[in-house]
Amino acid sequence: MPSRLILVVDDDRAMCDMLVEQLQEAGFGAASAASVDEAMRRLRAESFTAVLSDVAMEPRDGFSLLEELRAWGEAPPVVLMSSLGRHTLAQRAAAAGARAILAKPFRSCELLEVLERLVGAARD
Repeated sequence: MPSRLILVVDDDRAMCDMLVEQLQEAGFGAASAASVDEAMRRLRAESFTAVLSDVAMEPRDGFSLLEELRAWGEAPPVVLMSSLGRHTLAQRAAAAGARAILAKPFRSCELLEVLERLVGAARD
């Protein structure tokens, strides 16, 4: 099992699958969750190195996930993704505990750069 396991949280299944595939091709382990509730179940059951979460999800959004993780305590770092743009959400995301925000659409190299910075370059 890869030592760098990323949980991708997005209610858009196609986006989730694409991101998981990109991460796996880059040498990360990756799993997905289609909702905040599913993400929390997975986070309680498995050890993830980081979380990559969309902001705009229904019924609960990425900020709800951050709120739960902050209350949880020792949570992995969270990167938020949003089509609203980095500057629109940067202050709110930082205040909520996000370690980075990616503005959609983003390039694969941007995602990998952020994750490498957060979880390190340890290879399996």
